[in-house]
Amino acid sequence: MKRTLEKLSKHKIKKVIYNLCNLNPYEKKISELIKLGNEKKALRFGKRKLGTYSRSQKKKQNLDLI
Repeated sequence: MKRTLEKLSKHKIKKVIYNLCNLNPYEKKISELIKLGNEKKALRFGKRKLGTYSRSQKKKQNLDLI
């Protein structure tokens, strides 16, 4: 039980730090491409940086919420 609480607290801490800090340069570029309407190009760029298309889609969804 203690391990799960530690994982939850670490996850929450990482989430707060991520929200307070600026985005990474590649995340900024992806968000700019989305704002310009080039979603397909943003996904391709994300695939190059993250390695797989599914990771790129998840990152795009997260950046859409921000």
